[in-house]
Formats: sequence, C-alpha cells, structure tokens
Amino acid sequence: MLRRPPEGGTQEIVSESCGEGAKARFLAHCVFPNAVKVRHVMDARIHVGKHADLEYSETHYHGEEGGVEVLPTAKITIDEGGSYEACSSLSRSGR
Repeated sequence: MLRRPPEGGTQEIVSESCGEGAKARFLAHCVFPNAVKVRHVMDARIHVGKHADLEYSETHYHGEEGGVEVLPTAKITIDEGGSYEACSSLSRSGR
C-alpha cells in the first residue's frame, strides 16, 4: 500500500561551515506534492574558509496547490580566496 505524502508539516535546513581549502557541493530536493500547509525554513549561518569553495543548490516542487511557505535566511562569511554560489528553483507540473 502506498502512503500519501502529508499535506502539512515543517522542513528545516540548518547549515554551518566549509573549512579552509575544502570544496563542497550541497544539493537539496524539497518535494511537497500534496502541500496544503507546509513550512520550509532555512536558518543558515555559513562560514566559507580561506580558499574554500561552497555551492548550494535547492529545487522545490510544491504540487498543484502550492500550499508552502518558503522562509530562507542566511548569514554568509567568506574568507580570503573563498567562494560561495547559491541557486534556488521552483518547479510545477504542467497539467
């Protein structure tokens, strides 16, 4: 028996650091196909170290009703020679 995804709830993303000389790539898929009352919260405090590279990509699918609040906040510090790149997208079915 397939379970129907919930219509409500909270998804929380918490991120922190990328150390000196590190290279990291984060990919988040946030899928809420039956969303009626969903909260997506991100409270990021990100530190990118010296000569480090951090990429963050987030894709959302909120279903046909789109009952989702997306509430992102981020405080990002980047040390000498470091880089930070972020991308966010929202997809919908083409019915």
